[in-house]
Amino acid sequence: MDIEQFKSVVLPLQNQFYRYAFWLTKDSDDAEDLAQETMIRMWNMGAKLGKYQNFLALGNRITKNLFIDNQRKRSRETALADDLEIIDNHSASDLQLMLSEGERTISELIERLSPVQQEILYLRNVEQKSIKEIAEIVRMKPNTIEVTLSRLRRNLREQYLKIQNYENRGS
Repeated sequence: MDIEQFKSVVLPLQNQFYRYAFWLTKDSDDAEDLAQETMIRMWNMGAKLGKYQNFLALGNRITKNLFIDNQRKRSRETALADDLEIIDNHSASDLQLMLSEGERTISELIERLSPVQQEILYLRNVEQKSIKEIAEIVRMKPNTIEVTLSRLRRNLREQYLKIQNYENRGS
């Protein structure tokens, strides 16, 4: 892929890589670094890049792998106290103080999901990716994504209603 093709096809995706990286990192500087590193890696692929059809899925996969690598590196380099500080920084407690009770309950339920389930929900509901795009990003079959989303929504709804009914009974 030459520079003109890269500028017209891949470069416009940089903002989407940034948004995905920001969702992963919860930090704008780290997200910017991940998005830039993703662009560099894609550029360095050179002619190999031309064999891919979905550059967004490829870039998101690179972004996620870079994030995982960075997390592993950080966990090896930091002490337990630093780990607790990172976990605390990633908690949504400050935001939850501003959320309504219902939003807070939903947020807590989502935080209990596995990282893959959270990622699938994020890609579908926030990034509004298609089932096929999500399947490519998380490397699952589209049917598995559809079933996972359906079960997640049903379980979240049931858990939310259960909590609401319990809280209303106490009032």
